[in-house]
Amino acid sequence: DLGQPIEALFADFDNTPLAAASIAQVHRARLHDGTDVAVKVRRPHLRGRIEQDLRLLRLLAGVLARAGALGEMLNPTAVVDDLALTLRAELDFEREAASMVSFAANLASFGANHDCVVPRPIDGMVTERVLVMTYIDGTPVDDGTALRAAGHDLEGLVRTGVRAWLEGALEHGLFHGDVHAGNLFVTPAGAIAFLDFGIMGRLDDRTRLVLRRALPAVLIDGDF
Repeated sequence: DLGQPIEALFADFDNTPLAAASIAQVHRARLHDGTDVAVKVRRPHLRGRIEQDLRLLRLLAGVLARAGALGEMLNPTAVVDDLALTLRAELDFEREAASMVSFAANLASFGANHDCVVPRPIDGMVTERVLVMTYIDGTPVDDGTALRAAGHDLEGLVRTGVRAWLEGALEHGLFHGDVHAGNLFVTPAGAIAFLDFGIMGRLDDRTRLVLRRALPAVLIDGDF
């Protein structure tokens, strides 16, 4: 996909993946200029398999939709359509790279998120099926034992991560849509690293305004 052999693109490439999931796997590598990178590679023939599965799901959803009151209440066809939209977006690594850049720019625009880091896509090394980005070393946020042993402030880490996520959602309208321990690391310097931007959420201006008014009223004032 990148148009050259691995040895021409990378000074070093580890064939053993760092991580592997249903859509892609990630390898550690080093560019010829010495930059450590992570290389995310989509699984072969995945798009065709997913479209096949989605056709089957739509068929089942159609059957369930005609199953009386339960089908009307669940709206299974809409659920499958939403799943299809999310999956197709997650398959496109060019879209993921763009989301990564936008999310990082939004965090930087407030100037109060110096304890948050986001990988940077490498120019000229991003396609629909391959994403090369700067490598971020760290410990998953759910490994409390290792984090305590390293002397990290766990409460402070939680505050940093939650604040950054809420800022993305309520201020910028672009937030990480797949937050779990595999996608949130703590760097050796004590920063929160957001990883894997395949699933992103977006909120329009009106929705953000409503939430900014409602959340303090409900959570702080108790004005349900």
